[in-house]
Amino acid sequence: MRDKSKPMLRRACCDVPRPGAAAGRVICARAAQCEEFAAAKTVLAFYPLAGEPDIRPLLQSILDSGRTLLLPRTEGGGVMRALRVRSLGELEKRPPYGISEPPETAEERTPDVVLVPGMAFDEAGYRLGH
Repeated sequence: MRDKSKPMLRRACCDVPRPGAAAGRVICARAAQCEEFAAAKTVLAFYPLAGEPDIRPLLQSILDSGRTLLLPRTEGGGVMRALRVRSLGELEKRPPYGISEPPETAEERTPDVVLVPGMAFDEAGYRLGH
């Protein structure tokens, strides 16, 4: 999804404070101001791990607004699927890292916009971070 809108989206999320609740609040506020994010009907995001910005309020607001929330589910061989989440309570912590993911039976969808955790991104969209 490398297109001309990506540099604008990258700029919108620059200068975010260190991970945690404060960073999560900044990301939530900036997402709300981003036209592409606001227009997206289907959002692929991440469920925060320890050390990542806490965007759980943003995830809940996506659900509350009636939009479709997708979260990744990892499969064998490095495959990752974007699966629909209807409630944050349905997530399963999966081994080996205890990452909260949608159930295997959830519907796979294609996102309009993707939120990716990272410390920094270059002009080509590659990220520093896990």
